[in-house]
Amino acid sequence: MSINERVKHFRKDILKISQASFADRLGMKQTGISYMEREGSTVTDQTIKSICLLYHVNEDWLRNGTGEMFTQLDEDEQISSFFHDLLQEEKGSFKRQFVTALSHLDDNGWNLLNQFMDYFTQNKKDRV
Repeated sequence: MSINERVKHFRKDILKISQASFADRLGMKQTGISYMEREGSTVTDQTIKSICLLYHVNEDWLRNGTGEMFTQLDEDEQISSFFHDLLQEEKGSFKRQFVTALSHLDDNGWNLLNQFMDYFTQNKKDRV
């Protein structure tokens, strides 16, 4: 699989987004994505770096097809990535509403949520 095919596979099959959406997130035009996905077309170093940074893609995988598709993130990086993606969501989306509600919890609310998580996790283990 060529780099062009990997870019297209990643956008279309993994992210499941249009060329226009992908282009918008990368600060490009849709025609640039269309060109980049064509066999034999050049993918610039800047575009590769942008894809890898924005989507946590392993650069070796994107360039050469070697290794895992994604880089492993530590807990802080996962949280940062989640909130970055959350801020890209439309205002009023369920994720934004949920996180906003969490931001209003006091210590008692966090304790209740912790108890719920413990109960949910325990019940899940009991079903297995």
